[in-house]
Amino acid sequence: MAKVSVVAVRLDDADASGARRLRVVIRNDTSAQLHVSGELSGLSYDPGSRVLSVDFGVPHDDDPGPGIVVVSAHPFVPHQVVLAPGEEGELSTVVPASIHQYNRGGGLSSIARPGVAVGAIDHTQVRIASSPTPFQPPLDLDPKARVRHMREQAHFDVQRVTPSRPDEPRPPHTP
Repeated sequence: MAKVSVVAVRLDDADASGARRLRVVIRNDTSAQLHVSGELSGLSYDPGSRVLSVDFGVPHDDDPGPGIVVVSAHPFVPHQVVLAPGEEGELSTVVPASIHQYNRGGGLSSIARPGVAVGAIDHTQVRIASSPTPFQPPLDLDPKARVRHMREQAHFDVQRVTPSRPDEPRPPHTP
């Protein structure tokens, strides 16, 4: 059973650059307070299936790959939305006109692949990390252990939703 459910996904019209704001309305479906990550940790688009995948999660602990320089080895603590039982909140991000993807392994020449143009979006797959306690690992842990701590405490819900325009009525809730 999902702890956090996606109530609605709203996709604004494109601005002059082609970017669109994506708003995800969420609800805490548990009987306890939840801390929900509001930090975008992944965004991809599949033009064949017209699915936008959005990940509101915690830092990744994998190696970034050859040729990628990590500016800071200290993991960030994600922005968090605190929801009481049954309470709704909103997560949002900007969806650019084109998403650049990166190859792992292969040297500097293969890091950035050509951008994938974000066209029509039929479905949005949303992955959300939540926890009954704040995402705040102990400071005495080394950076990799801090990331591992946050990933282990997180519960992930994944839901596929059809986005609507901001002026459309919100779909009825179906538990």
